[in-house]
Amino acid sequence: MAIKLGMSHSNLSYIESGKYPIPSSFYDKVVEVYGLTEKESTELLKIIICAKSILRIEMNHLPYDSKELLLDFVDTLSSGVLTKRDMFNIEYILKASKARKHM
Repeated sequence: MAIKLGMSHSNLSYIESGKYPIPSSFYDKVVEVYGLTEKESTELLKIIICAKSILRIEMNHLPYDSKELLLDFVDTLSSGVLTKRDMFNIEYILKASKARKHM
């Protein structure tokens, strides 16, 4: 895998173990080299995002209410007060919104 991705075995090992950050080109390279489907590439992107300890979100284009909602959500999520039921409901709302977007 390392050779196909144009990196050394040790660098790939460090990335896999979390000792090195995931390079910005890693996602595109994996999708290209392995011909991932849209579903597979989406799952890879989720994994990469979850592996990061810091996530940058561009909010310049969002209206104030949306920014406030996003910050409230992050604060609530990080506080650990959401129940599994809360998370299920949020996930349901997000999936329903995505489905409407693709109609």
